[in-house]
Amino acid sequence: IYGTGGDLAGMFSGQVGINSVSSALTSDDLEIRNNGAGATALMLRQTTSNSTNGNVLGNIDFGDNYATTAQAQISVTRGAAGGAGDLPTDMIFSTTPDASAVLTERMRIINSGNVGIGTATPIGKLDINTNGSAVESAGLMITDGGSKVASLWDVGGVGQAGLLSMYSAGSETIRLYAY
Repeated sequence: IYGTGGDLAGMFSGQVGINSVSSALTSDDLEIRNNGAGATALMLRQTTSNSTNGNVLGNIDFGDNYATTAQAQISVTRGAAGGAGDLPTDMIFSTTPDASAVLTERMRIINSGNVGIGTATPIGKLDINTNGSAVESAGLMITDGGSKVASLWDVGGVGQAGLLSMYSAGSETIRLYAY
């Protein structure tokens, strides 16, 4: 570890333990241990105040040696204009689809608590946007131990039929269309 102007940086080969005894490290690459009674915390903090909507406050990136860019990511952004005492944040979860190398947003929790899957602007507590896909997997599926209980999806594309199905013992018993 070295420091210049109060900043510290380090490059380590092998395991790193913070507040740990080297002989007591687990097999994890990074271990942060709290030797006291409170919760262990990890803080990713900007060194500037970010009050502008959309500014990235921190990312956790996942990947391997196929690429140096993130292959999956959890990102926290300023969710609306803010300032001291007004700190709205959004959490964004992204993955890379099969046959692609492009990171794609999959789910977002916005500062109101609304959750969006397939939309960056959820208007309800849970907003699932199928983007007009006509496949069964494009909606909401509720299961019980692997058996279908209920499903809801758009079967005809944007602005067309919606479908609600109910199941008993894994077999469809009710099907409602909305036109």
